[in-house]
Amino acid sequence: MRKWLIILSCLYLVGCQNEAAKSEQVQQTQGGDTELIQSINQKEKGVFYFNSDKGLTLTENQGFQVIDEETTTVTFEKDRLKVIVSVLTNEDSSTKIKTALKQSAGDIKILNEKEEFLSFQTLRNEPMRFDIYLTKTNEVTYLKTFIIKADYFDQQQSDIHAFNDALIFDGI
Repeated sequence: MRKWLIILSCLYLVGCQNEAAKSEQVQQTQGGDTELIQSINQKEKGVFYFNSDKGLTLTENQGFQVIDEETTTVTFEKDRLKVIVSVLTNEDSSTKIKTALKQSAGDIKILNEKEEFLSFQTLRNEPMRFDIYLTKTNEVTYLKTFIIKADYFDQQQSDIHAFNDALIFDGI
């Protein structure tokens, strides 16, 4: 009985130390660094990636890694799948954006095209598949580009769906 009392007391003390450290971290940031406070809160909620400047939240990791981050883009990668999330101004229509993407891709075969979606495959020896989703908010247009060798597309479908489900556009 005494042994259990000691173990429970130790667990209680460890829990109190974690809360004290978290409280100290928040107090240190109250001088104006709300980004760090938000980051701490997001990690506690199971958020893998959060960027308030881009208005992006990725709620689950799903095995993806951030491999590059620039002013208007973030690149994620898992196995053979690469995902580039871009933040564009709302100046151009979806049609104009898709036209520019098709022209810049070179020789391609259009697989599917809808108002907010474009899928094409390059016509090379080793064809690449591009699935591009456009999401417009009041302020910006988000461009999600999934890039994978065409031979591996079917194998990565579940990863594409999982990423789409986990990505939230918070707007800017």
